[in-house]
Amino acid sequence: MRLLMLSVAAVVLVLNPSVAQSGSGGQGAYFSIKNPVLGFDAKADFGYPGIGPITVFLSISDGYGPTVHPVLGNVWLDLSSPAYQVIPYGSDANGNVNLQFGVPYLPPLFTAPSLFVNAFIAGPGVSGPGWSLSKTVRYAPEMPDGYNPVGSMSEARILHTVTSMAADSFSDETRVLIAGGSLGTTTVPLAVKQTTEIYNPLKRTFEPGPLMGLSRCGHRAVLLQDGKILVAGGSSIGGVVTSACELFDPQLNAFVPTNPMVSPRAGHAMTLLDDGRVLASGGFFSWINPGPNFANVLNTAQDTAEVYDPATGFWSPLSQVMGSKRAGHTQTLLRDGRVLIAGGVNGGQVTGTFPSTGQSPIYTGTAEVFDLATNALTATGTMAGAVLSFSFGRGFHGASLLANGDVLVTGGTAAQGSNGAAVAIATCERWSPVSGAWTTVAPLPLEVGFHLQLESNFNSEAIILGGFVGDLSTLDGAAAAYRHNGVFPVPTRDIGTHELLPANPAVPLGELKGCLLHNGTYLICGGADGFGISSSAWVIAEL
Repeated sequence: MRLLMLSVAAVVLVLNPSVAQSGSGGQGAYFSIKNPVLGFDAKADFGYPGIGPITVFLSISDGYGPTVHPVLGNVWLDLSSPAYQVIPYGSDANGNVNLQFGVPYLPPLFTAPSLFVNAFIAGPGVSGPGWSLSKTVRYAPEMPDGYNPVGSMSEARILHTVTSMAADSFSDETRVLIAGGSLGTTTVPLAVKQTTEIYNPLKRTFEPGPLMGLSRCGHRAVLLQDGKILVAGGSSIGGVVTSACELFDPQLNAFVPTNPMVSPRAGHAMTLLDDGRVLASGGFFSWINPGPNFANVLNTAQDTAEVYDPATGFWSPLSQVMGSKRAGHTQTLLRDGRVLIAGGVNGGQVTGTFPSTGQSPIYTGTAEVFDLATNALTATGTMAGAVLSFSFGRGFHGASLLANGDVLVTGGTAAQGSNGAAVAIATCERWSPVSGAWTTVAPLPLEVGFHLQLESNFNSEAIILGGFVGDLSTLDGAAAAYRHNGVFPVPTRDIGTHELLPANPAVPLGELKGCLLHNGTYLICGGADGFGISSSAWVIAEL
């Protein structure tokens, strides 16, 4: 059985040389893992949905390929290792195997060689040539809430994007695209970047990516259903905001042009809709010379939105405008396919206090819901924090979905300083898609804006990382991190620290970016401690 498995798996990859990582081109086999954390239960799901019961084979090795067989070609595991083995599992009636297993709290496991795993199915009912091979997954148990350094990007970046190429467990991709960004500060970006790089989580290395069509920071990127990544808008050289868009094709390892947005946008929000289209909303129209002209560039925030159709490559403006101009706002995809659009900057004002020219943002606390079935926007309740504090909303906040479908919004910046100056805030609130109402919940222990908020991969929580503290004239970074379950926050380890790596210092970072990786951990990278821009990167495991 073991020899048979090796032969067929090798043929799979010989017949599919274009596959970037491993697998049989998405023919149905899948493998996914969640919560690979020392001392807790992990969960692995694999199989071939739609047929069953069947036997699913897991191939496991302590080395990542390709292994070159003299006759069969490349196999994406080290088949020569003494650790290599094949384990059969019986599926349920639907072709799925669901395993939950305890990971012992043994610190030596953290430094032990990683394991590499894929799932293989062959037999009646399997489409194509009668077999299917999943992508290879790296299994490396991590310490809970620990930051495991995985090297550095080739360039320091802020206002960049970090986008996983792995749409789901069926995708053959595992890599991550890091695109664009700048030096300088969040409010005054410098040296806007055209470069990209690609993080390979199987090798844990950063590799040069292709150049984008133009330099960008403050742009947005989303993974489309066909595996390409749409990169849209952003501020380019000289603060000129662009409407230009392009597609990264992982098979070609190249950017190809697509049609521009109807309006130039930077600091906008963008979401992949359930029907495969993309919603873009708000953003600044210009970011030219923001130092002395801060209020002017803030006043270019827009109230328009538009939708991109990958089938045609064209953007179509919504017939409605939003209830407010918005930039630095959030979009959150709801369980029913709608999108909550909340908060943001809707202009600028002269305050006499910040910065030296006395200019500061004006914020909105309004929110609305986009319905993809009707292409319509419907107003929903005003943020509770805006009503209770008599501020005018928030921007550059975090937002993510909880397990019950509510949206949790945390921190951000608001006009709550002296004479309406913009300062970081700690208040948190949640929005119910059933009632449309906002409810205040326990605040963060620290006032932060421009932080990273990720939806939990394992619990009904938000993961909140770093951010800037103080007002917009200082932008001092914070290293603090939290989990918030929609009721109260729980502090976790500071960014950069690790229980088994005591020499690693805490690293304060705002405007950092990150994404969920294929193996249940997260990649975070870039950002700034205020005025120092980072190229560092970590893999983190949540608890």
